Amino acid sequence: MRKNRGTPVLALLLSVILVFGLTGCSAVADELDKVSGLLRSAADNEKNTGGQTEPAETAKPIESEAPSASAEAPVTDPAPETPSSAAPEPPAPEGVALLGVNYGIANKSVPFTEGDWSRIAARTEFVQFALDRDFTGDYPQLDAALYYWSKGINETYMAWVEEAAAEMKSAPGADQAASPAAYRTLLGTVVRADTSIVSLLCSAESYRFGAAHPDYGYQTAAFDPASGKPLALSDVLKDRAGFLARVGEELNAQYGKDSFFSDVKEMVGGMADEDLVWTADNGGVTLYFNPYILAPFAEGEFVVTIPYAGNENLFADRLTARPASYTAVQGTMPGIRDDVTGDGIPEAITVTLDDHGMYDDVSGDVHVHINDKDYTVWTGDSLGRKTAVVHPGNGRSYLYIINAGYNGWDCLVTVDVTGGGATYVKEEYLSLPVLEDGDLVWAYEQAIARPEHFYLSHVTDALSSNNAIGVYRAGADGAPELISPWYELQYFHRLTIKAEVTVKTVDNDGKVTGEKTLAPGDEIILYRTDDKTWVDAWLNDADGTMVRIFADLENWPLTLEDGRPASDVFDGMMFAG
Repeated sequence: MRKNRGTPVLALLLSVILVFGLTGCSAVADELDKVSGLLRSAADNEKNTGGQTEPAETAKPIESEAPSASAEAPVTDPAPETPSSAAPEPPAPEGVALLGVNYGIANKSVPFTEGDWSRIAARTEFVQFALDRDFTGDYPQLDAALYYWSKGINETYMAWVEEAAAEMKSAPGADQAASPAAYRTLLGTVVRADTSIVSLLCSAESYRFGAAHPDYGYQTAAFDPASGKPLALSDVLKDRAGFLARVGEELNAQYGKDSFFSDVKEMVGGMADEDLVWTADNGGVTLYFNPYILAPFAEGEFVVTIPYAGNENLFADRLTARPASYTAVQGTMPGIRDDVTGDGIPEAITVTLDDHGMYDDVSGDVHVHINDKDYTVWTGDSLGRKTAVVHPGNGRSYLYIINAGYNGWDCLVTVDVTGGGATYVKEEYLSLPVLEDGDLVWAYEQAIARPEHFYLSHVTDALSSNNAIGVYRAGADGAPELISPWYELQYFHRLTIKAEVTVKTVDNDGKVTGEKTLAPGDEIILYRTDDKTWVDAWLNDADGTMVRIFADLENWPLTLEDGRPASDVFDGMMFAG
């Protein structure tokens, strides 16, 4: 069995993100161009523009950089407006297909004193959305829309961090405040992405030294996938007045009439499309009312969902048409709303942890709550959770819970939630892959958007500790099942040959084409592996030769096919722990 040697490379990656984010260094992007192709759009037409990749030339930009359907949270600057001409309502889809939309986070910090990163004057984190490379050619307008919408956020937040840093440097006492003295974040998730609609949700928070409290709120956007045009709430409703009346009723029912400035039904009914912050998932439409909109700041935000089931007369066909398979992911709010009982009404699904203490042998029991029912599904080493409900299209529903363990290893637990129960299925050391790209440090996290095709990573010791990224699908038991013939390695470690070794040559498809002897001084760049018996690497030569090294990768210490320890042949191997 492989020896567990501590913190994996994924955990190390987060440290790298932090360090490079603070320093603004862009060198890391050069080594990750190949892997970032998994998540970046328009791979054959890349142009680096401040950490973002421009869409292909055939993708014409939308008229401006942000949709009118996006109502800004109080903490964010107004985004450039897009004319409210909406995409024409399409006919009812005969079949709704899923799209792959990924989300990334960039960060930048400015210190009080140049070169001294112990005290941060201002820091910002903000989101970018991009189409998976599998879809950019078929949806160039959507590719462009996501790019330009994200670019508007990029420019706004980059200007803010410079302005806030200058203010903090001159503010009396700010250099003694908590570090950073000012911060602004915008974290995002993909609520729904299919051929009917792309719906995005962002959670914003902002603070400057001297303020009484942080500000926070939500920002959303929705697009027509075919045209890339932004969608306003009116574009996805059949009866706007009836819908807003239902929203007012639900607000009163959930929060009580005394919570609001005045009659909430009148307030909501009189709001314009550009003031309504909303998302659409596979179960209903959710409205988010930021602090100060309906009530004093102390009352917080108000969130209400109107399900499609029982309200079909209110919604356009583009929303109520559901794909055969889909995934509901945890957004910027705790928990998930999704129908796992089959009655069309979404259930409230949350995951909690009974923490037994960091240093106890058993760190916590993981609970799944479905409406008013509580299930203990797993006991293990857990710090935090990312969750998704996966519907493979076979009539069953599965909850994926990704736990970040105290030992640094992420563990994906599959739970069968079909019918509203919760039954443990399997646990595996798997995680969502996080990749870097660009002049800013973009930390891309692949969303599990399509149950039949999604990316996960695990830690491998293929001649160095690394994150091995594979393509998976929901298998027969619901748990992730590898479908790619190999794993691509996230870090392209360079090794130097220090003892002659004979290897095979292979082509891009993995077919062995010949044999080659590597001499001392030759350099190889690790690329992919089956994580059992072989590693493919690029030979650092003018021809870009790929070679295959056979070794026992499942036992420690690593041994080559000819019986020699790998450490006798390769210089530069690095292992975690």
